[in-house]
Amino acid sequence: MKASAKAFLGLVLVMLVVMTLFFMMSTLKFETTLTHLVQSRLTVLAESVAAPLEAAMDLGLTLSELSNAEALIMRAKENDNRIDAIDIFNLSGQILFSTIPDRVGQPVDAKVLEIQLLTHNRDWNLSGDAAFSNGIILTDNIGQHVGGVLITYSNIEFLAKVSNLTESL
Repeated sequence: MKASAKAFLGLVLVMLVVMTLFFMMSTLKFETTLTHLVQSRLTVLAESVAAPLEAAMDLGLTLSELSNAEALIMRAKENDNRIDAIDIFNLSGQILFSTIPDRVGQPVDAKVLEIQLLTHNRDWNLSGDAAFSNGIILTDNIGQHVGGVLITYSNIEFLAKVSNLTESL
């Protein structure tokens, strides 16, 4: 085999490796950026639910006494049809209000309580296989945690967008 053929074959192999790395990095960057955008949007939405609830609690009401909570979460869910559920839960993890009536009285996932206890931020998020979960910690007028707002968001369309990018590359 001639030296020029070996050089050409080597060049082709190097180009294949570089193109594969470029493909992987582009896909990962797109997925990371899209994840950040979705989670940021859900954090803003959770904050828009949490702010009026905390204002009412500042007046002396408890979380379970908030009569406007149901209307707040229903209005927030109408903003995006990919939101699976919006739940308001107390400190022990019992769901007090939900856009899915069957969930009221049920406990939230143990991972949700764990992440809420371990986070040092007001907002938190989890990424799962089927959905994103974003939340806000609810506090009373003296700064004590009294519960949280949990938004569960389907990632089916998210995965479809990543798949479309992968196919187009």
